[in-house]
Amino acid sequence: MNILIIYQGDFPEGGAGTSRIKDFCKGLQELGHHTKLMLMWASHFNDSGINTATEGNYENTPYIYINKRNTRPKSYIGKFFDTVKSLFRTNRYLIKNRKNIDVLFLYSPDIHYYIHIYMLARILSIPVVIEQTELKSSQYWQYKKSMFYYLNKFDERFSHFFAKHITVNSTRLQQYYIKSYGTERVHLLSNTIDSSRFAHIIIPTKGCIGYIGSFGVKDGLLLIIEAFAEAKKEHDFITLKLMGYCENQKNILELIKKLGIENSVELTGPLLYNEVPAQLQNCDLLLMNRIDSTYANFGFPNKLGEYMATGNPVISTDVSDVSLYFTHGEDLYIIPPNNTAALAMGIIERYDDVDKFDQMGISGKQKALALFDYKLVCTKLESVLKKAL
Repeated sequence: MNILIIYQGDFPEGGAGTSRIKDFCKGLQELGHHTKLMLMWASHFNDSGINTATEGNYENTPYIYINKRNTRPKSYIGKFFDTVKSLFRTNRYLIKNRKNIDVLFLYSPDIHYYIHIYMLARILSIPVVIEQTELKSSQYWQYKKSMFYYLNKFDERFSHFFAKHITVNSTRLQQYYIKSYGTERVHLLSNTIDSSRFAHIIIPTKGCIGYIGSFGVKDGLLLIIEAFAEAKKEHDFITLKLMGYCENQKNILELIKKLGIENSVELTGPLLYNEVPAQLQNCDLLLMNRIDSTYANFGFPNKLGEYMATGNPVISTDVSDVSLYFTHGEDLYIIPPNNTAALAMGIIERYDDVDKFDQMGISGKQKALALFDYKLVCTKLESVLKKAL
């Protein structure tokens, strides 16, 4: 199959979505298919200019920023015209290359940006499969008069008219979309892990606690900092490494200063894709602290699989399908969400009972690789794409 993947994000460096797309491309190529990636536009991730090329080839996957730029315009007017240009060029590309496209795979599409793709694909008889990894309307639930809330609700309700199949990464999303798509057209694809990225053995630094990802409210980062400060009263040697794009930097730095832990906390900033495994492996404890929210419970954190692939112990809040896949105390230390005291206690216990937690990390890696290996997931994705033909 010739598979065109369309993504509104960054490449080859980017966030969790970029990592998942890389796994999909690699796995589908190993199964004998041809993948090509079209980027609608860049996100805030590339404001620093980490990605320098507007087109290229990454491990046999050609990619192109369709609007010929990989950074966002700074003005609203610039962003508007950038979007219009992207929409026009996408349509032109699909028409020109129709004979070389067997199926379209749309990653986490927003209907207000993709409606022209849905409609043109139908006119050109190109089958469409979409993947949703979050309940997008939940991002606007507190603004129920927002245009974006209603647009996303419309998309969630009616995208089945345009897409033949949909893949999701959590059981709650699966049940949600079954209402509109029906059982046969909704497919659960778990997280993906490329274990080869973690093949190089690195001895972790004692007491180095790590977090990677978004610094937003949904990931409970302020609670992580508070819990760390509390645990440090019991184990003074521990340090905290915060990795990723810091969109909430002012509040974070103020809290760190207020708690008097400036010398024990490191903010690395965004990491390159190839830097992530070593940085995670260097931590002898990793934290996933999503709060109890619709967003958290309908998605599934990509970071959890990468954490567990290190073989180091992980503390995670009990959101989404965490308890469905893992068992507290055996392969993962699971705590209730929104509970700073429970997180602090978990950190303290890690260094009170080192052997128990080390074994938990080993067991967690075995379990995660059995569940999330990208080859297994891509075999399922291949089946879905073939059904769409």
